[in-house]
Amino acid sequence: MFLEISEESSSSETLKEDYCVNTIGADLRIRSSFISNCEKLITESTSPDLCNEHFLLKTQSLSKEIKVLSSAIYDLCSSKLNFISTNRGEIDDKNDENLISRDSANNKKFTDDELRYLTTQGPFQPKIQYNYLEYSKIKDAAFCFCCRLFGQGPGDARAEEAWTTKGVDSWSKMKGRGTQKARKLVTHFKSAAHKAAEKRLQIFSNKKSNVDLMLNADRREADQKREQLLKINEKIIISLLEVARFLGRQSLAFQGQEHDEGNFVEAVNLLRRRDPVMNKWFNDPSLRPYHVSYLTNRAQNEFIEILGKSVHQSILNDTYNSTFISVTIDSTLDKSHKEIYTIITRFEQNFEPKERVIAVAELPSKVGQDICDFVLNQLSLCGISTDKIIAQSYDNASNMSGKNTGVQECLNQALNRKIPYIPCSTHTRNLVVQHGSSISIEFVNFFKILQELFNFFNMSIKRHALLSLLLKDLSKTRWSDRYNSIKAVYSSYTEIIESLDDVTENEMIIKVNIELKDYLKVLNEKLNEDDDKQIKSIEPGIDDEDLLFAEVNAAQSKISEYENVTQACKLIKNLNHYPRLQRVYKYLITIPVSIASNERSFSKLKIIKNYLRSTKTNERLFYLMLCAIEKDKLDELNLHQSAKEWAKMKDRRIDL
Repeated sequence: MFLEISEESSSSETLKEDYCVNTIGADLRIRSSFISNCEKLITESTSPDLCNEHFLLKTQSLSKEIKVLSSAIYDLCSSKLNFISTNRGEIDDKNDENLISRDSANNKKFTDDELRYLTTQGPFQPKIQYNYLEYSKIKDAAFCFCCRLFGQGPGDARAEEAWTTKGVDSWSKMKGRGTQKARKLVTHFKSAAHKAAEKRLQIFSNKKSNVDLMLNADRREADQKREQLLKINEKIIISLLEVARFLGRQSLAFQGQEHDEGNFVEAVNLLRRRDPVMNKWFNDPSLRPYHVSYLTNRAQNEFIEILGKSVHQSILNDTYNSTFISVTIDSTLDKSHKEIYTIITRFEQNFEPKERVIAVAELPSKVGQDICDFVLNQLSLCGISTDKIIAQSYDNASNMSGKNTGVQECLNQALNRKIPYIPCSTHTRNLVVQHGSSISIEFVNFFKILQELFNFFNMSIKRHALLSLLLKDLSKTRWSDRYNSIKAVYSSYTEIIESLDDVTENEMIIKVNIELKDYLKVLNEKLNEDDDKQIKSIEPGIDDEDLLFAEVNAAQSKISEYENVTQACKLIKNLNHYPRLQRVYKYLITIPVSIASNERSFSKLKIIKNYLRSTKTNERLFYLMLCAIEKDKLDELNLHQSAKEWAKMKDRRIDL
């Protein structure tokens, strides 16, 4: 009988096996760190001041972490066991060069692994009195197992070749009762050479491991510890990125006036109190080469940069894949009195309009040509082709909308083609309200009365408490506040009159009430709003107008069932056999109607760069604004990939 030992596994497969074992060992080492937390919970469970809910929550959280890690270990073990079972070598009776034969006639020079296998199996024999006696089918002779394997060494001077290489086939003399020479078995097994070989066999068998095994065990332990450390390092960096993502998403400050008072450091400390692995990493200097902590201002900026760049790249990828894009630009003064411009691209994605920030930067100029050059430069830096631009939208300022030197005309000249310009509808409405509010002395006085009413009730806590509906201030920039102010007064007119009567009986206030009532009547008669506006455009990429009209006529009955373009797009995106019609709708939903997204970005700008945080660089400001504005993109980031990118930024003192 021979045992077949397969040689199919290559060195690479061996490395994979070792890596698997090291990974499991590293996971088990990480799991062992939860033991201290379990002991704390056991102690806490017997405390007289135990809060049941708090105890259960902590136990549930710890159990969840252990369960996740245990499931990963279980799945990996199951996968590798299935692989081993499928590729296991089989026992066979074949005589092959690749098989290690246990037959005594095999007198090759064995390796340590082969010796270990043979000594584990023992002599190749039936059950007989002499434990080391074995029989060779090939030579039809008897051999001594320990002399054959360990015959060479001290005391082998009188060793007999018959028991090691040639074999003994004098069967009549094996256990004969004649002379001493005839009793070959007794003579050999009492000989000094056999006893020396047997001692060497016992020494070899009693060794738990030889030098190679010890080195291999040490190497495996070192590999496991390294794998464990790499996993812990990755977890720490991902946790720090998670903190940075939370603060950036919520537009919160990272740093305080002192290093230890910042939101970033305090959030990390909060996680440490809930995570024993993370807490051990910060408390054990041996886990942190050169005592790095990655909590410094520079490290925080690196995390912000990684997140910001990832969000920006995701936006650019969507832009690259779009058929058309339109551009909107606007600017505002920040707290440091710098002119900050935001550039937003509008494009179609799966027949849904998307507006994304691609640039936030300072430009100390309001000249149309300078702004145009700035936009083209930013598009070039982002790798966005200007051939995709089909429309542009700005506010109604002369430097933006001017027909001769405005940005819209400069862009046409720079690209040598006509790009439709759509004035911002929101700013247009504001201008209508602004000029409409000043065309009559009645309107001017009316809005002055509204402002006086707001001031009168808000200057006093007692007067302010009399009204259930708050009056609105007349904002100089948000003209919709004028409508809100009128609505507030109109809805609570009776309550305002009663409140004024309660405050005082002054004739001037009564006169104001009368005037207010009259102006409301005049306003109701003179102001009307027309919202029925339509935009019709011809897309230049259509190859055949007749085919386009045919597709429109074919789908007209279905399209007419929808009330607007947005709803119709739900139908159009499934009409793949109408490619020209789909292209027209992509074109339509890409056309901008306002620069409201730019205005909303300024709201985030004022939160992020306030009077307490007015010294940040433009690059850091851009990344923070991306995290705060493009929250859906930020939430989609794969932090494992972000951690790898962080490690590649420069030579780190920890490895991932």
